[in-house]
Amino acid sequence: MLYKFPNVEYDNLVFKIKEMIEKRIEKIKLSLKNEEMIL
Repeated sequence: MLYKFPNVEYDNLVFKIKEMIEKRIEKIKLSLKNEEMIL
């Protein structure tokens, strides 16, 4: 059995995905701000 603690595994996965998405959103916001400054 790979998943002895399915809930913990799932929570970790969801947390990592949320973190990745938040970081990507931050990058996008930053790049948008930079573009606005250039314009």
